[in-house]
Amino acid sequence: MSLGKFLRKLWLGISNLFKKIDKEVKEIVPVAIGIIENIKKITDTHIGDVITAIIPGDLDDKIHDQLKEFLPKAIMNLTLIGDIAAIEDPNEKLKAILAKINVSPDDTKKVFYHGLASLVLERLADGKFDWSDATAVAEYYYQHILNEEKED
Repeated sequence: MSLGKFLRKLWLGISNLFKKIDKEVKEIVPVAIGIIENIKKITDTHIGDVITAIIPGDLDDKIHDQLKEFLPKAIMNLTLIGDIAAIEDPNEKLKAILAKINVSPDDTKKVFYHGLASLVLERLADGKFDWSDATAVAEYYYQHILNEEKED
């Protein structure tokens, strides 16, 4: 089997997985990916309220509060930046973490963003995705939905 054929079958399988997920979970995929896209945008800028810039304002209050608490912890754990741990303010903590990410090599950023997208999606899906499914759905969304929207 050629690599091209193998990849087509792989994407078909992931596409089928995406189509089978329930409506509630399908609706949070763009939210999770949108958060990662917002993080990417602000790493090159200086924004006062990082939390507002990252988390979409039209989310349910429960999801917004969960993300506000969860994101600084998740990002800090992923980056393993010890000197930032002492910062109390979650907004200032996120600013410092994102500043460190911004000076990272592009390959490191890709790993970070991909992993964070999967982690956020897994967390927001409330047990309906495991890590593997969240990773596959995030990748499918990036490749087949978000990139197509950007091209339009």
